[in-house]
Amino acid sequence: MNRHNDKGIKDLVNSFIDHYKLRPKYYEYKIRNYWIEEMNPLANRYTTQIRIKDNKLYVHISSASVKHELTLGREKIKQNINEWLGEDYLKEVVLM
Repeated sequence: MNRHNDKGIKDLVNSFIDHYKLRPKYYEYKIRNYWIEEMNPLANRYTTQIRIKDNKLYVHISSASVKHELTLGREKIKQNINEWLGEDYLKEVVLM
């Protein structure tokens, strides 16, 4: 049976997320998963907190040497996360 208003599950989920204004929380969840799955295990070990506010990613790193190493690659981290999300969501990565 073919209907004119059939939508894919992806479209329905995106409509639901947009309707209830859940997009920022959804992206925060996806970015946390990216950090756990794709980042260096050393960076994960010293990460104490991840927050997103005003399209900026705030990451608390407890090791000064790891923080310095990640600071050098902030732009690349931002590009990779935006690519992972499929849109240009993050504007800046702040390491604390």
